[in-house]
Amino acid sequence: MRSLFHPGKSNGIVLIALILFLLFSCAGTPHVEEKGVEEKPVVIEETYSSIGFYVSTGDIEKAIAAFEEAYSRDPEDPETKVLYSNLLMAGGRLEEAAEILRGVLNEAPGNIDALYNLALLEGFSGNKEAELDILKHIIEVDPVNSRAHASIGEIRMEEKNYKGARESFEVSLSEDPENIVALLGFGNLLMREGDLEKSEELLSRAIENEPDYVFGYIDRSRTRSYLDDIPGAIDDITRAIELDPGFYWNYIDRGKIRLVDLHDHEGALDDFNRAIEIDDEYFLAYVYRAGIQNDLGRYAESLQDYLKVVEKKTDYYFAYKPLGILLFMSEEYSKAREYLSRAYAYERGNHYTQLLILLSYVKEGNTKGAEQFYREARLPADSLFYHVGRVFIDPGYITHAIDRVSKEKDSMMKARMLYYLGSWYLTTDTPTVGARLLMEAAEADIMDVEEKRLAVWELETTF
Repeated sequence: MRSLFHPGKSNGIVLIALILFLLFSCAGTPHVEEKGVEEKPVVIEETYSSIGFYVSTGDIEKAIAAFEEAYSRDPEDPETKVLYSNLLMAGGRLEEAAEILRGVLNEAPGNIDALYNLALLEGFSGNKEAELDILKHIIEVDPVNSRAHASIGEIRMEEKNYKGARESFEVSLSEDPENIVALLGFGNLLMREGDLEKSEELLSRAIENEPDYVFGYIDRSRTRSYLDDIPGAIDDITRAIELDPGFYWNYIDRGKIRLVDLHDHEGALDDFNRAIEIDDEYFLAYVYRAGIQNDLGRYAESLQDYLKVVEKKTDYYFAYKPLGILLFMSEEYSKAREYLSRAYAYERGNHYTQLLILLSYVKEGNTKGAEQFYREARLPADSLFYHVGRVFIDPGYITHAIDRVSKEKDSMMKARMLYYLGSWYLTTDTPTVGARLLMEAAEADIMDVEEKRLAVWELETTF
C-alpha cells in the first residue's frame, strides 16, 4: 500500500492499519468446526472482536495470542492460516508468516489470499520484483482480482509509470468500486495530474468506507490544500492527528499549512515543537522551526535550531547560508565563513555571499585573511561586487565605491551594496556615516533580502 505510506519516519501505525484492512476486509472468517454437542460452540464474532481491539490499540502480541487460541481449534484450515499470517506480519514475525503462507501454497498453489499476502510480505521485505511477479501470477489465476490490480497500480506509481498505474487502478475499481487501496492510489494519481476535484471525490469515498483510517485524511488534506480549501485541509489533517497523535508527519503537514497559507507563525511553531517531541533525532522540524524563529527575529533560538539541523543532517545545504549569517551575527566569524563557504559551493555566482565572507574577515580584524580571500574570490571585474569588495582591503577606495553605488539604477542591488558599505564603516572611526548608509539600506522599498535584515539588526544592536 505504497500510496498510503507517508514519506519519512513512521511509528508502525501504517502497518497496523494495513493489517486491519487485510484481517477484516480482504478475507473471510475462518471456518471452525464445533467439536460436539456438549462443547460450547466457538463464537467467532467475539474472538475476532477481541483481536480487532488489540490490533487497533497496537498490541499485536495480544492479538496474536487471541488469534492463536482460535487458530488451535482448526489449525489446518487455509483461511485461518492466511489470517494468522497477517498478524504475524504486523508483529514483525515475517519469517514465521512466510513459512505459514508457503505451507498453504504447497497444498493449494492457487490460493489467492495466500499469494496476495506473500506478495505483501515480499514488498515489506524490499523484494519489489518478487512482489510484482506474485501479483502478476494472481492476475493470471484471477484476471480481474481487484486487490492485485490495486497493488500493481501502486508499484507503477512508485516507478513513475502513471499510465500503467491508471490502467491498474481502473481495473481494480471496475471490479470493486470501494477498494480502498485503489481509491487512495488513484486519488493520489489524479492529484498529481491536477484533476483535483476528481481526486477529492475518490479520497472522500475512501474516507467514507474507512472513516478511521488516518492516511485517507492526510491525502485528502493535500488535495484540498491544492484546491485552496485551506479550512478543509486543516480539518482533515487535524482529524488525522486525532486518530494518530503520535505520528510525526501529521504535525509537519499541519505546521506547513499554518505557516504558508495562514501565516500563523505561533500555531506552526506549536506543531513543529510537537513533532520534535515525538522524534528529536529527525532534522526536518528543526528546519521549519529555525526559519520561523529567524523570521520573528529570535536569532539565538534560530541559531540553535540550525545547528541541530546540520548536526542531524550534515549534507542539508539549504541550512548553510542562514546558519552562516546567524554565526556572523553572533560574531563567530570563523564558523560563519565555514558555512558561508559551504553555501557558496552550491550557489556559484552568488557574489553577495562572497562579500559577506569578506566582511566577516574585516569584522574580525583579519586583514591578511581578507586580502587573500579577495584575490581568490575573483569578483567580476568592474562590477559593484568588485568595487565594494575592494574597499574591504583598500579603505582609500571608499569614495569611488560610494560613487559607483549611488549611480546604480537597480534599487535591490543598490540597497544590498549600501549594507556592506555601511557595515564596513562601523569598523572605522566614522560609524555615523555607516549608520546613515545602513538606514538607507534598511528603509529601501525592496523585498526582504538578507542584507536588508542585517542592516536593521546592525542598527538595533549598535545604536
